Amino acid sequence: FLVVQFFLPIANSIEFHGAFLIFAIINFVSAIIVMIFYIDTAGKSKVDLIAEYCGIKDEKTKQQLRESIRRDSRRQSMKLVEDAPKKARESRKESIKNNI
Repeated sequence: FLVVQFFLPIANSIEFHGAFLIFAIINFVSAIIVMIFYIDTAGKSKVDLIAEYCGIKDEKTKQQLRESIRRDSRRQSMKLVEDAPKKARESRKESIKNNI
């Protein structure tokens, strides 16, 4: 839709090759953004996707999440997902203390 709206004004001001170049640059930048920020979902389970999106790296928490999803316990699953950032911060603080 935006290409149709903006093509003629851009083509009239900087000619056709300039308009195509601008749209090619926009597509290239968009492709880079997708490659960087979108999570690859090929061959991953629902638990792996939730864990990656929420930043859960602890295998014990992943296993608890897997069990709560298997039992269809939404409340427990949401609690695990909400608590994951707190646990990650605590483990980082603990590893910093151990390294000092």
